[in-house]
Amino acid sequence: MKKILLPTDFSDNARDAINYAMQFFKNEACHFYIVHVQKASHYITDDLMTASVNTTIHESVVGTTKKKLNQIVAELKATYDAEDYKYNTLIDYGGFVDALKKVIRFKDIDMIIMGTNGVTGAEEILFGSNTINVIRKVDCPLIIIPQGFKFTIPKTILYAMDHNDHFVEDDLKLLSKIVNKHWSSLKILRIKNDDCIIIPEFEDK
Repeated sequence: MKKILLPTDFSDNARDAINYAMQFFKNEACHFYIVHVQKASHYITDDLMTASVNTTIHESVVGTTKKKLNQIVAELKATYDAEDYKYNTLIDYGGFVDALKKVIRFKDIDMIIMGTNGVTGAEEILFGSNTINVIRKVDCPLIIIPQGFKFTIPKTILYAMDHNDHFVEDDLKLLSKIVNKHWSSLKILRIKNDDCIIIPEFEDK
């Protein structure tokens, strides 16, 4: 059973990425870990003002977040009840990348699927800081879902390589599984200086 990590900040973009994952792994047995990473600086002031005298700040924040995560799971179960899917929800605090690394290590995660998280709204900004940090610092296969993107079957997959890169067996195994599942074609692009060399199309059927 594949183990897929789905970070969420409860935004529409994050939900689009979760729905993409449900469609991408359709007809496969999957265990989804839906994780929310909360920065302490984002909630302490508000919760100090609103928490009752009998409720700790931690209980207040966790309770609200758990309700949101449980609601997501309930909706997914109702929508994808015919699929062989399992769900777990996780809450962590502090650094986003460190939290993901910890989940990947302890849950033996196979892949991350997440939305972009740009916060400025500027169209020219493709990825937010969290997304960039995951790309650079997290050693795990990653699918990034652009804002507003809906699932379509990947007919053609492009594998881009720097001129100093070498084929990695694990990467090719993963690509082969995706190609076979969706009956996609795989094109390999090797980039050398200012020139692009396209290796002839490889199809793994």
